[in-house]
Amino acid sequence: MKKLKVTGDLYESFVRVKYEIDYQNIDLKNLVECSFEFPLVEKVIVKGISVKINGMTILSEIMEKEEAKQTYEDEITKGSLAFVGASEKLKQKMVLKLGNLLPGASCQLTLETIQEIEFSGGSFMYVLPSSFVPDYTKHLR
Repeated sequence: MKKLKVTGDLYESFVRVKYEIDYQNIDLKNLVECSFEFPLVEKVIVKGISVKINGMTILSEIMEKEEAKQTYEDEITKGSLAFVGASEKLKQKMVLKLGNLLPGASCQLTLETIQEIEFSGGSFMYVLPSSFVPDYTKHLR
Protein backbone atom coordinates (compact mmCIF):
# COMPACT_ATOMS: atom_id res chain seq x y z
CA MET A 1 0.00 0.00 0.00
CA LYS A 2 1.46 3.34 -1.04
CA LYS A 3 -1.18 5.78 0.16
CA LEU A 4 -4.51 6.05 1.95
CA LYS A 5 -6.63 9.16 1.42
CA VAL A 6 -9.88 9.68 3.35
CA THR A 7 -12.33 12.47 2.47
CA GLY A 8 -15.87 13.17 3.57
CA ASP A 9 -18.90 15.31 2.81
CA LEU A 10 -21.60 16.26 5.28
CA TYR A 11 -25.25 16.16 4.19
CA GLU A 12 -27.53 17.28 7.04
CA SER A 13 -27.32 14.31 9.47
CA PHE A 14 -25.36 11.98 7.16
CA VAL A 15 -21.72 11.79 6.10
CA ARG A 16 -20.37 10.32 2.89
CA VAL A 17 -16.82 9.04 3.37
CA LYS A 18 -14.52 8.09 0.51
CA TYR A 19 -11.45 5.91 1.10
CA GLU A 20 -8.90 5.87 -1.72
CA ILE A 21 -6.20 3.24 -1.33
CA ASP A 22 -3.24 3.23 -3.72
CA TYR A 23 -1.40 -0.04 -4.21
CA GLN A 24 1.70 -0.91 -6.18
CA ASN A 25 3.05 -4.39 -6.80
CA ILE A 26 6.76 -3.87 -6.21
CA ASP A 27 7.45 -7.52 -7.03
CA LEU A 28 8.57 -7.50 -10.66
CA LYS A 29 8.04 -11.26 -11.14
CA ASN A 30 4.82 -12.28 -9.39
CA LEU A 31 1.14 -11.40 -9.23
CA VAL A 32 0.01 -10.29 -5.76
CA GLU A 33 -3.21 -10.15 -3.77
CA CYS A 34 -3.76 -6.93 -1.82
CA SER A 35 -6.10 -6.89 1.15
CA PHE A 36 -7.38 -4.09 3.31
CA GLU A 37 -9.45 -4.30 6.49
CA PHE A 38 -11.25 -1.49 8.22
CA PRO A 39 -13.68 -1.31 11.13
CA LEU A 40 -17.40 -1.21 10.51
CA VAL A 41 -19.64 0.89 12.70
CA GLU A 42 -23.38 0.73 13.19
CA LYS A 43 -25.62 2.39 10.61
CA VAL A 44 -23.03 2.41 7.83
CA ILE A 45 -23.97 1.64 4.23
CA VAL A 46 -21.42 0.76 1.57
CA LYS A 47 -22.29 2.96 -1.41
CA GLY A 48 -19.78 1.48 -3.80
CA ILE A 49 -16.41 -0.11 -4.42
CA SER A 50 -14.30 0.45 -7.51
CA VAL A 51 -10.80 -0.14 -8.84
CA LYS A 52 -8.95 2.24 -11.14
CA ILE A 53 -6.11 0.69 -13.13
CA ASN A 54 -4.45 1.72 -16.41
CA GLY A 55 -6.91 4.62 -16.83
CA MET A 56 -9.91 2.27 -16.61
CA THR A 57 -12.40 2.14 -13.73
CA ILE A 58 -13.98 -1.19 -12.77
CA LEU A 59 -17.18 -0.86 -10.72
CA SER A 60 -18.44 -3.38 -8.20
CA GLU A 61 -21.54 -5.50 -8.55
CA ILE A 62 -23.59 -6.53 -5.52
CA MET A 63 -23.95 -10.30 -5.10
CA GLU A 64 -24.76 -12.77 -2.38
CA LYS A 65 -21.68 -13.34 -0.23
CA GLU A 66 -20.99 -16.93 -1.33
CA GLU A 67 -21.55 -16.11 -5.00
CA ALA A 68 -19.15 -13.14 -4.74
CA LYS A 69 -16.47 -15.30 -3.09
CA GLN A 70 -16.83 -17.97 -5.77
CA THR A 71 -16.73 -15.42 -8.61
CA TYR A 72 -13.58 -13.87 -7.11
CA GLU A 73 -11.88 -17.27 -6.76
CA ASP A 74 -12.87 -18.25 -10.33
CA GLU A 75 -11.39 -15.03 -11.76
CA ILE A 76 -8.19 -15.42 -9.70
CA THR A 77 -7.82 -19.01 -10.92
CA LYS A 78 -8.17 -17.81 -14.52
CA GLY A 79 -5.42 -15.24 -13.90
CA SER A 80 -7.73 -12.23 -14.20
CA LEU A 81 -7.60 -9.13 -12.03
CA ALA A 82 -10.49 -9.32 -9.57
CA PHE A 83 -11.69 -7.61 -6.42
CA VAL A 84 -14.21 -8.41 -3.73
CA GLY A 85 -15.49 -6.71 -0.60
CA ALA A 86 -17.27 -8.48 2.24
CA SER A 87 -18.37 -7.43 5.68
CA GLU A 88 -17.71 -9.60 8.69
CA LYS A 89 -20.36 -8.36 11.09
CA LEU A 90 -19.27 -10.56 14.00
CA LYS A 91 -15.78 -9.08 13.78
CA GLN A 92 -17.21 -5.63 12.93
CA LYS A 93 -14.98 -5.14 9.91
CA MET A 94 -15.02 -5.03 6.14
CA VAL A 95 -12.40 -6.84 4.11
CA LEU A 96 -11.49 -5.74 0.58
CA LYS A 97 -9.33 -7.95 -1.60
CA LEU A 98 -7.79 -7.24 -4.97
CA GLY A 99 -6.18 -10.25 -6.62
CA ASN A 100 -3.72 -10.76 -9.44
CA LEU A 101 -2.21 -7.29 -9.52
CA LEU A 102 0.42 -7.57 -12.25
CA PRO A 103 4.14 -7.26 -11.49
CA GLY A 104 5.08 -3.58 -11.23
CA ALA A 105 1.45 -2.45 -11.69
CA SER A 106 -0.30 0.26 -9.65
CA CYS A 107 -4.00 0.67 -8.93
CA GLN A 108 -6.40 2.64 -6.77
CA LEU A 109 -9.12 0.90 -4.78
CA THR A 110 -11.99 3.22 -3.76
CA LEU A 111 -14.62 2.52 -1.14
CA GLU A 112 -17.51 4.92 -0.46
CA THR A 113 -19.72 4.70 2.61
CA ILE A 114 -22.71 6.62 3.92
CA GLN A 115 -23.31 6.86 7.63
CA GLU A 116 -25.80 8.54 9.88
CA ILE A 117 -24.14 11.01 12.24
CA GLU A 118 -24.91 10.57 15.90
CA PHE A 119 -26.70 13.44 17.68
CA SER A 120 -25.49 13.68 21.26
CA GLY A 121 -25.61 16.48 23.83
CA GLY A 122 -27.07 18.96 21.34
CA SER A 123 -24.31 18.35 18.77
CA PHE A 124 -23.67 16.05 15.86
CA MET A 125 -20.74 13.69 16.30
CA TYR A 126 -18.81 11.63 13.77
CA VAL A 127 -15.86 9.40 14.64
CA LEU A 128 -13.46 8.37 11.90
CA PRO A 129 -11.68 5.12 12.77
CA SER A 130 -8.09 5.98 13.60
CA SER A 131 -6.69 2.59 12.69
CA PHE A 132 -6.76 1.19 9.16
CA VAL A 133 -4.87 -2.07 9.10
CA PRO A 134 -3.78 -3.93 5.98
CA ASP A 135 -3.42 -7.63 6.75
CA TYR A 136 0.10 -8.42 5.55
CA THR A 137 0.32 -11.68 7.50
CA LYS A 138 -1.67 -13.50 4.83
CA HIS A 139 1.22 -12.97 2.40
CA LEU A 140 4.02 -14.30 4.60
CA ARG A 141 5.43 -17.67 3.69
